Amino acid sequence: AASAAAAAPSRGFELTEDGAYESWEWRGHRVNYARLDGRRGNGGGKPPVVLVHGFGGAVGHFRDNIGAIAATGRDVYAVDLLGLGRSEKPRVQYEIELWGEQISDFVSEVVDADRAIVCGNSLGSLSTLCAAAERPEVFSGVVLFNCAGGLNNKAVLNRQGESGERDLRLTLVAPIFLLLDALLKLRPFARYIFEKVRTAESVAGALGAVYVNTSRADEELVRIITRCAEDEGALDAFVSILTGPPGPTPQACVAKMPEELPLLVLYGRSDTITPPDGPVGQFFATLPARRPAATYTTVDANHCPFDDAPEETNAKLLEWLDALE
Repeated sequence: AASAAAAAPSRGFELTEDGAYESWEWRGHRVNYARLDGRRGNGGGKPPVVLVHGFGGAVGHFRDNIGAIAATGRDVYAVDLLGLGRSEKPRVQYEIELWGEQISDFVSEVVDADRAIVCGNSLGSLSTLCAAAERPEVFSGVVLFNCAGGLNNKAVLNRQGESGERDLRLTLVAPIFLLLDALLKLRPFARYIFEKVRTAESVAGALGAVYVNTSRADEELVRIITRCAEDEGALDAFVSILTGPPGPTPQACVAKMPEELPLLVLYGRSDTITPPDGPVGQFFATLPARRPAATYTTVDANHCPFDDAPEETNAKLLEWLDALE
């Protein structure tokens, strides 16, 4: 705690003990978000920036990005997706499309500007793409800190080979997903798994496996994540996300977005969840050749480049933002 407190002033953004910041009511549910005004007064006319976390993440995951972006004169918002972070966790079916609607409504209802640049990570990236595909008029740009291929592992069933036919191997694993869904819907089994994965030890181990700079997967970050899993409804949200429909693919969302909408794909070169040489990674790596408004760049990081390598990520993000203005 002492080290976190010492680091806070240089960040320009203060983490709260419980991860809660401001509240916005969306469709009858409480959504947690943080705001930091640009240092030059009301953003200096620059488009505001909205940050959206991934699975298991929260506002605090952007601990070393919010202040750095705001210091350049941009108003910065970070929002917790419904069912995750410190937002309310109602018993609903969580879907990429639902979060996409939340992001669009957040920009239009909470962010005090006509449009915003929205930056997502993992599930937050895919949800942002979905939002930009459906309501591009509220976006002035999209940034992806890596991107999930779907809501959960069932997304692999959407993959097709070059011939357009689904790989036979994917057909063979489909029953496994059905079995896992059935098991997770048995509450005692689901609770057993949930209690195992939400411990500080489990979270620390998982983070260590998806960070290049393992010193960044520290006690502060572990607490940010485990605190959210203590909320009422966290178990039901966990099950809903893992057993829900995989949702749209990144490829389908990008195809629906206006070609002129600026898109920055900032990818961790060592991503083990959506590897750069996998279908999703290769789609984005080759995207600028087909889409002039798209930019692809990499940093020395794994699946969460914004926190794994914050200085390099912030520098590349700010360079891209400056070029837009």
